[in-house]
Amino acid sequence: MIGVGGGSRDAATGRLRASERDCWIALSLVPGIGPASFAQLLRRHGSAVEA
Repeated sequence: MIGVGGGSRDAATGRLRASERDCWIALSLVPGIGPASFAQLLRRHGSAVEA
């Protein structure tokens, strides 16, 4: 489940890092980003975390 359990933290800042799955979910909820735009973002940035 989202929001349950400990997340991984950035070693330098101590901040929680979003998982790839969390970022996929967030991107899929952005109005105007459909399957083609989503795929283009992933190709351009390499991962949902980087997009």
